[in-house]
Amino acid sequence: MFIDGNFLLHCLPPNLPPTFGGLSRVILIATLARPLRRIDSVFDTYEESWIKSCEHERRGADEIVYQISGPDQIRPKDFSKSLKSSSFKQQLPHFLAKDWSSDHYACLLQDREVILGVDQQCFTSSKLLKAKLY
Repeated sequence: MFIDGNFLLHCLPPNLPPTFGGLSRVILIATLARPLRRIDSVFDTYEESWIKSCEHERRGADEIVYQISGPDQIRPKDFSKSLKSSSFKQQLPHFLAKDWSSDHYACLLQDREVILGVDQQCFTSSKLLKAKLY
């Protein structure tokens, strides 16, 4: 099954944990809500020169540059506003790929595999394989 990662982010409940680590866990649980052995979640990104950048400007996309340093970092309070930022939408999936490869998610993953497509990279995370670049 394929999941549009950016769409999933827009479907998250409003009462999200305050840290990126907590957010990461919520996103993984939402991804694993489907009873499948393998789930592919793809996060698309847009180059600045694409037509999509005009749409981002029209919607008032935030030009703040985000840097996610780790799971204990406090996430932006206005999560829906940060989703309008191309910087945030690039940083978050890379953080998820790194965070989901840690051993403390093995109990959630069990024998399931999550394939995470970010930019032009693909990461796999399962009980046996931990976030290895294809």
